Amino acid sequence: MFTSNHIKQKLASAFSDQQADVLAEVVTDAYNTLVKASDFGELKAIVAELAVAQQRTEQRVGELAAAQQRTEQRVAELAAAQQRTEQRMDQLIERVDQLAERMDQLAERVDQLTERMDQLAERMDQLTERMDQLAERMGQLTERMDQLAERMDQLTERMDQLAAAQQRTEQTVRELVIRMDQLVEEHRDTRRQLGGLSMSFGYHLENIAYRALPQLLADDYGLVVEGRLKRGYVTDDRGRSVEINILGTARQDDRTVTIIGESESQLSQNDIDAFLQRRVRHLTGTFPDIFPILVTHMTSDPEVEDYARQQGVALYFSYDFA
Repeated sequence: MFTSNHIKQKLASAFSDQQADVLAEVVTDAYNTLVKASDFGELKAIVAELAVAQQRTEQRVGELAAAQQRTEQRVAELAAAQQRTEQRMDQLIERVDQLAERMDQLAERVDQLTERMDQLAERMDQLTERMDQLAERMGQLTERMDQLAERMDQLTERMDQLAAAQQRTEQTVRELVIRMDQLVEEHRDTRRQLGGLSMSFGYHLENIAYRALPQLLADDYGLVVEGRLKRGYVTDDRGRSVEINILGTARQDDRTVTIIGESESQLSQNDIDAFLQRRVRHLTGTFPDIFPILVTHMTSDPEVEDYARQQGVALYFSYDFA
């Protein structure tokens, strides 16, 4: 049997599915009409109808062809739009990936910022604690400053009292200075008088020593004084002219010695050291063989006599000259 599906299959190779469906429907209707026609008049009517139908079909086919063309154009536009959409989707995906990466970076930055905020909060707590401690210390310092101010007031009052006392002390000191000047002048007079007396005693002691020493030195040391003992001046190893209180030359066996001596009213160990340092040591270059002598009225302590002998100094007392 001649069916619409059979016609549709024949037309499908030349037309689109929609066009093939329309043409198959028209051809099927025409065939069924021809089969049912009983005479030629009906056939002519059918042919006429077929011609009209053909025109409509052709018109419909033209419309379908135009629609097909528009559809194809639309499909092309859709394909281009789809391509653009896919391209924009790719760009969007890339942007989304970039945004995701930036979101990850931002999340990491937020985590770092959160950690730093926590650290800052901790430091703020520490700072607050330090500020509280500082406030407490400032309070203590203020209290100390008040105490210091009170002490300063007391000190100022004390300084005023000391200033008044200082003025009184200065007046007393001025009076004491005047008195000291008077005492110094009196002391100078006394020293001049004592110096005169000391020189007189010294000269007296030396004078009697000049007469007694030659015999004493001969008896005690086997010295034979040549000439006489006297006061005199000699030149020391520094080229200076120095006064010698007891000066002379003596023979001892086969050698000649130079007698260098001094007198002290009261002899001490320091006097012995000074005599050896100031006189004897600086005269060894002038007189190679020196015989040192000291004469005195008395010693400052019992050990002085032994100390003189230990230093190689001949010691005589004024009572030895009687």
